[in-house]
Amino acid sequence: MDAKIIIMLLAFILAIFIYKYKTVAEKNEKIYVKAFEAAYEEGGSVLVALEKTIPYLRSGGKEEKAVRRAILHINNSIMKDYKTGFLLIEKTMKGKAVKALHAKILQNETEKAQNRLLLVVAK
Repeated sequence: MDAKIIIMLLAFILAIFIYKYKTVAEKNEKIYVKAFEAAYEEGGSVLVALEKTIPYLRSGGKEEKAVRRAILHINNSIMKDYKTGFLLIEKTMKGKAVKALHAKILQNETEKAQNRLLLVVAK
């Protein structure tokens, strides 16, 4: 009987821990999405927007580290590989809102590149 109570108590504690972890992760993702979207709309540059989101993230936290890895990757890639940079962030922040925002920004950046190409061809 005592073993059942201990197991139930451990399961309850584990459930609370998982719930707490999940809500903190969701909160951090909401902060990231809000800050990144606002910074991107303000400046229109992915790298600048990513850099502006860092102060809103917990210093030394996994979200901040993921954003810094993405910035480093994008800066060091020849073709400004935003897609892989965003995937580095999405490994840590797995929410639908994060993925949707990244997809929206990738689409916008693709359209910008196509428009620049059309301008060059037209001249």
